[in-house]
Amino acid sequence: MMGGMMGGMYHMMGYYNGYASIYQNQIPVDQAITIMRNPPTYAEIFPSNNSIIFSSQDVNLVVLSMGHGRAVNLTGESPPPYAQHDVFVIYGLINLQLLSLMGQQFTSLS
Repeated sequence: MMGGMMGGMYHMMGYYNGYASIYQNQIPVDQAITIMRNPPTYAEIFPSNNSIIFSSQDVNLVVLSMGHGRAVNLTGESPPPYAQHDVFVIYGLINLQLLSLMGQQFTSLS
């Protein structure tokens, strides 16, 4: 993740065919946190098994990436035992399992 510590625009980084790339859809961090705390009505969240089921054909995801300690502070949730370093957070869950219906299209904002 690149960007300022407490604000501004963040860029999600990933690798594609061995090359680092930056995902282009971006929103301010404070907006991402607000969205994370207010999931859409088509998202059914199950903290007990760390999963989300989406009931819409078009799904927008806001994905936050950070160290596991910061994720615990932000969400109040514990990460899975295997998540000891960098993690991702979607709608308040850390390194979760996404369950989708066939034919759904996902758009990721970072």
